[in-house]
Amino acid sequence: MDDPKIMLINLPLWYYQSVPVDLIYAAYQLDINGIDYLVRDLNLEALEFLCDQYDKDIITTLNTQDTFYNITKLKECYKKLSFMFHNIYLNIVPNRLGINLFESEIDIRSIEDIIGKMNRKDVNPYIAFFEQILPGLLKSNIRFIAISLYHPDQLIPLFTLADWIKKQNPDIYIHVFGNLEDQVNTKLLFSHIPEETSIKIGEHIDSAGIGESHENIADLYNKVIKEKEYTGKRSSFYIEEGHGTDIFKLNRNILSKMPHSRFMPEDILNTLSSQGCYWGKCSYCSIRKHSQYKKKITERVLEDLREVAANGDYSIVRFRDCCISPGDLSKIADRLLAEKIKISWCCRARFEKGFSCELFRKLKLSGCMMLSFGIESFDKDTLLSMNKGIDPTVAKRIIKSCQEAGIAVKLTAIVGYPTETFKQAEYNLDMLIEVTPYCVDIKCNPFILFDNTEMSSQPEKFNIIKKKYKNNQVFRYYCNYEIKEKDDQIKSGVLEKKINQINQGISAFLSEEHLLLYLKKYGLKQCMEYIHN
Repeated sequence: MDDPKIMLINLPLWYYQSVPVDLIYAAYQLDINGIDYLVRDLNLEALEFLCDQYDKDIITTLNTQDTFYNITKLKECYKKLSFMFHNIYLNIVPNRLGINLFESEIDIRSIEDIIGKMNRKDVNPYIAFFEQILPGLLKSNIRFIAISLYHPDQLIPLFTLADWIKKQNPDIYIHVFGNLEDQVNTKLLFSHIPEETSIKIGEHIDSAGIGESHENIADLYNKVIKEKEYTGKRSSFYIEEGHGTDIFKLNRNILSKMPHSRFMPEDILNTLSSQGCYWGKCSYCSIRKHSQYKKKITERVLEDLREVAANGDYSIVRFRDCCISPGDLSKIADRLLAEKIKISWCCRARFEKGFSCELFRKLKLSGCMMLSFGIESFDKDTLLSMNKGIDPTVAKRIIKSCQEAGIAVKLTAIVGYPTETFKQAEYNLDMLIEVTPYCVDIKCNPFILFDNTEMSSQPEKFNIIKKKYKNNQVFRYYCNYEIKEKDDQIKSGVLEKKINQINQGISAFLSEEHLLLYLKKYGLKQCMEYIHN
């Protein structure tokens, strides 16, 4: 077989210490079409590059069983990582860099701003890393590079890398695709771009596969490499949308090609049993606009889990679905128990009345370690405005029942929701404080007005005034806004103190993946002592 001519790349953004779903999905599309490929996780490689420069003991600590599973040494390692990122941040101010973020002071909805600053070392932390890897990246027989984009913070590294590749070898075709699990999909980023801006983007990127399916990667690769249909087309930004006809299936060939993480002693596999959200009605959520809900049948899910269990390289399976229903979870657990498949796993779910103590016990026996829920708010009126479709009383019961069954609970909440009064916000935070002893993690996320949401299309209904975009803001994934009728008490500082109380009540792990490995090693009771002490 000839050397692979296509490379799949994951860009830097250290939210994942394991390979994200997008790369696995794209690998599946190439595999079923008989196309050989290479995978480079530049996210993992970039973090390794920074650690090598700062303190190589960080990697040794995280990659070694004895030191990783020593909570004292692990916390010392986290402090080193935090200090490392702080030092990098000092050199790129006013940009912000952390273990899970890269926030630029420029408005990254503007292609002009991105192109103008992407090659400046004083604001771009990725340049030294790209300088090191680029020669090796271009030495191979690669003629087609498909780059995964799963977060807007990756736009600067995307254009930086694409610009450098094109300058070194303009004949390499660069395709962008993603994502499968966030509010911001390539469909939102690239669907409404003016022609003059498309030309600017086309100088760096040849095409973007918008949507959720990625099955266009194989077809596009064949057209570019075999038919040479797009050779020399650099003047227009070509966009093709996937049809969402399939959800990937795992096999040994795909699993063997995924890079291994050096930031954990055991590997975690990210996978999907469904795409989109079966609820799909939340007023603040854009997922329903770019992802049509579909799921694998239970047998297909079990095929994947059998494959992973037989492979033996992965310690935990992490389903990255928006949410899995109680009924589907029950079916999966029944099959795992009936077939005696030994596997540890976790997923995201909604606070549905279908969850019971009996179901949680069954899920635990089948290997479920953690369930992640979006409560967003414990206030009924706020939930009604969100059209969240959950009962906060049921949510509290589920949280406690889940923990009693030995399954960890992770919560996310929204802070600063536009219709929320001070009393409603304070009540929500008080309830979050109340359930803190039952949770391994609580994330209080600031409200963002995403484009393509009900709130964005009907701002007057939600107490907001949308502000117009500047003419050069083309990546329209969120909207500027102001609240029409403000509750002055919101700014009193009381809410901020309560948020800090929640954050201080939970000593977070570096990542969800590290937490999961500890849950598997020590169990929930011991981990709760590590987290809350």
